[in-house]
Amino acid sequence: MNSIIWEEAKELAGWEGQGEVLSMYEAMQQVKDARRKQGKRYPLALILTYVLLAKGAGETTVQAITEWIRLRGGWLQEVLPQAGPHFPCAATVSQCLARCRSGAAQ
Repeated sequence: MNSIIWEEAKELAGWEGQGEVLSMYEAMQQVKDARRKQGKRYPLALILTYVLLAKGAGETTVQAITEWIRLRGGWLQEVLPQAGPHFPCAATVSQCLARCRSGAAQ
């Protein structure tokens, strides 16, 4: 989704951005992180928030989701103070989603 469509969609929906994104992030903090501590670069809540935002924008594959995240990195850093200058790759996102799924089944 290009930035012009994104801006129009936010305006039509009456979406302010930061408040809604922060609320989503707070909700995602309730999800248990089943990953090992070794090698964690990104909090699970942050990755899940990124994924939900990208899915809401219409992205359907992990590769498209990670591209969407990178293209909107500046905006994400503005609305999520926890967001750093680097963003997760497709493999990281896939592994986190797989761990969430396997952790929920236990």
